[in-house]
Amino acid sequence: MTSEELPPPGIDTTRPSIARVYDFMLGGKDNFAADREAAERWFAENWVEPPELRVWEFAIADAETDEFLGTMMFHSLHWRHKRAEIGAWIAEDARDRGVGKAAFQLLLDWAFDDLGLAASTNIIVSSDHGFSTISKESKTSPSAKISYEDTPKDFLPMGFLAIDLAKALNLPLFDPNNKNASIGDNAHPKAGNGVLGQDPAKPDVVIATNGGSDLIYLPNKDKKLAERTVKALLEQDYVSGLFVDDELGRFPGTLPMSQLGLKGKAVTPHPAIVVNFRSWSSGCEEPLNCSVQVADTVLRQGQGMHGSFSRGDTMNFMAAIGPDFKAGYVDPLPVSNADVGMTAARLLDLHAAAEGGLIGRVMSEALPNGIIPKAASGTIASKPASNGLKTVVKFQQVLAQRYFDAAGFPGRTVGLDAEGGKQKTAGK
Repeated sequence: MTSEELPPPGIDTTRPSIARVYDFMLGGKDNFAADREAAERWFAENWVEPPELRVWEFAIADAETDEFLGTMMFHSLHWRHKRAEIGAWIAEDARDRGVGKAAFQLLLDWAFDDLGLAASTNIIVSSDHGFSTISKESKTSPSAKISYEDTPKDFLPMGFLAIDLAKALNLPLFDPNNKNASIGDNAHPKAGNGVLGQDPAKPDVVIATNGGSDLIYLPNKDKKLAERTVKALLEQDYVSGLFVDDELGRFPGTLPMSQLGLKGKAVTPHPAIVVNFRSWSSGCEEPLNCSVQVADTVLRQGQGMHGSFSRGDTMNFMAAIGPDFKAGYVDPLPVSNADVGMTAARLLDLHAAAEGGLIGRVMSEALPNGIIPKAASGTIASKPASNGLKTVVKFQQVLAQRYFDAAGFPGRTVGLDAEGGKQKTAGK
């Protein structure tokens, strides 16, 4: 209520009330001008800036034995910005017993109930990516036809892309994770990374493993070498989508890296070619919950991975609850982790200067009385290569923000159906 509204009979609005002052501190509306002025005076007289912010520290103890198990802190409470932080230390003997989880829940209950933070607290949960199961199988890779001590027969070894490219380009292969040691027969790079060329200190090609995708660097920016590399990659059944540095030109079957926003102002070297690996669904009712992908990693077949352009990797979970979000609302628009940060900043009334264009948007459609912006979807496709393969990107767009759903060769990436219902195969 405001001072302009008629108060209930018997209420003196000229004198502050402890209950109404507290209500104002928690962001409530049941207070008057005198209450708000009293709260502001309290803030001015009692609030101190970091690092001297007030800290509530609790000992964690076993309820039956009184054994000391650790400490937990509730600190940096900022009523105005509706922010607080929690810290914990668990004794070594008490770890892996669920102590931290139980203490965290007790502290949250205390903060929400006793301090009354439930009425002014927003909770946002966001995963950073999806999940896929690793496959190490290929019918076309030369590396899978070689025997290795630590790799099952006919499986792809660590560094399969580096091995295959060294063979296709007829270049020596060295291991940057092993003092640039030469990679001999029946051997593979220790961590999968590789440098190709006559002199490992001045390589012609560098391969950096990245799980569901690999990054290829061409230090000399050799366009003919780029063309040969693309041709070799198009012959492998584990490849699904190629993105090439715009400066190297256009190649059939590939898309320029700028289509993914990978051309920026970073001072670190940027890759010449981004290789997306093949993915598919293992056949469950919800395909995104059982996606499989080829991965160039130290992890083994059957373990988990991400990093490809499969929809199983780009689709992740997000949820929010609190007074500043709509209740029971299912957002039909695409949302990224960058949007979560922008939305949280808006709720905290924080303003920071943007650097670059990858800044996200405020999820206005999820906020009470927020606008629901229009969304659109689209597809970008390359010209087909000589074997018919072409790189395709599916995306959605809200305002100026573009969200990538899936990319690769149709039929070889979860989220990109095969054209004509037939699975694309290398060389066909």
